[in-house]
Amino acid sequence: MYQAAILLDFHGAAATAELQLPVERLQTALSMPMSQRNIDVEGARIDEYLLRHLSASLAGGRSFRIDSIDIPHLANIDGAPYVVAHFVLRHPSAQAPICSICIVTPFWTASRRK
Repeated sequence: MYQAAILLDFHGAAATAELQLPVERLQTALSMPMSQRNIDVEGARIDEYLLRHLSASLAGGRSFRIDSIDIPHLANIDGAPYVVAHFVLRHPSAQAPICSICIVTPFWTASRRK
């Protein structure tokens, strides 16, 4: 089974995140086949699911605000099918730089120090 991944790019008090989710995991979670046509039609539903199941916080528990950048799409990554989605994570204190972040999804949990 392919692995989920998240790519973070830090920009002061915000970070952009690219989620790379194996198609079969998202198909199972949403009980629907993942084709580009289905993603185009059900993009809002997929995006809502991802936003409901993604959280980011500081070590003390304060949550980041998370917003979608675009509608998820299919991609071929290293020869495997993935659904890719982009988000922006905003620090709870709008002006404070991100020094550490903890991200939780049903697909993985990760901590990152900048």
